[in-house]
Amino acid sequence: MKIIATCIPKYESDLIESNCRYMLTFCDAILLFDNYNIDNTMDIVQSMIKEGLNIIVFQPSLSKGGDFIDAREHIIEEMVNAAFQAYGADLVFIFDPDEFLFHVDGHNPRGELENLAEDCEYRFQWRNYIYQNDPVDNTGFLPAFFSEYQITPYPFYKTALSKYLFNRYSPSFETGNHALAFSNPSERGKIPMIKSEKLHLAHFPLRSKMQTMTKILTGKIQLWGLNYPPDNLVGFHLSDIYDNIMNTGMISESDVRQYSLYYAVQEEYHSTITSAAGGMPITHCAGDVRLKYTNYDANEAQRLFLLFLMDRVKKIIQGVHDQNDEKISLLKKEIESLTPRKLEKLLNRFFHFFRLK
Repeated sequence: MKIIATCIPKYESDLIESNCRYMLTFCDAILLFDNYNIDNTMDIVQSMIKEGLNIIVFQPSLSKGGDFIDAREHIIEEMVNAAFQAYGADLVFIFDPDEFLFHVDGHNPRGELENLAEDCEYRFQWRNYIYQNDPVDNTGFLPAFFSEYQITPYPFYKTALSKYLFNRYSPSFETGNHALAFSNPSERGKIPMIKSEKLHLAHFPLRSKMQTMTKILTGKIQLWGLNYPPDNLVGFHLSDIYDNIMNTGMISESDVRQYSLYYAVQEEYHSTITSAAGGMPITHCAGDVRLKYTNYDANEAQRLFLLFLMDRVKKIIQGVHDQNDEKISLLKKEIESLTPRKLEKLLNRFFHFFRLK
């Protein structure tokens, strides 16, 4: 059986090496789109490729365009097609770099994956891990810094796709890759859906103070460009953290811990959330995931943080369609010559402007 994972990292230099080294302990290959990262994510990927890890950098056609979500779904469709048709996959799953498929008993997940029925859709429950402290050991496997996870009565799931289902029904992945979508609704009822008891996804959405600020601010700026109505729940988990950052200018370790406890849970359900002790089981590969190219240094994180914000601010301004808005025109002129030293003052004006809009 050939198992291929697909990956679209975005500003994931703190995690990409941990993820790729781990996933390749049970996957035959990783198909990875570079996603125009401006940090050193792809430098780390290229170093792993030179080392001999089976990571394939994928270049999509990007022919359909559209907004961010449309473009991403088109890229995923191309990657899945390539995994099956060009690289001979029998099973494909899409993961974000902060997601790690694991066996609850610590075994190598491959044995369980090889036993999955090809005519069923399997879903793997998210296990959100709770931030403890910023990582310090550059050789340390990032999930090893986490020892507590969220317990929720309303868990999220991610799914995978077998060659059999791909060839017979040509399903796509729903936004977020939480389920398969079928063009003919009657086909949905023909496919048994099974929630895996042994395979779960460890999820590490918030990993350090600077990574949290980067994720939240760049994510919020990205959502501004999608023009969703105010009651749309896309990105709802960003709002509270964003408001705190804007009000105080920084977040503490206790803030990050609190946010990671309730991550992806709407406020009305916070009272249902508890936590449990226990790290991600990795007994099958404990000696295979020491890192070589990752840098957890806070100064490096801060430098990348500025780059990320500059990149996102430029993109959102360039995407604004109202060319007659004088304020937008002035901001565009400033951004054309934007440098990190100018960023702090500009961000204050930028965020204030969009809050008023």
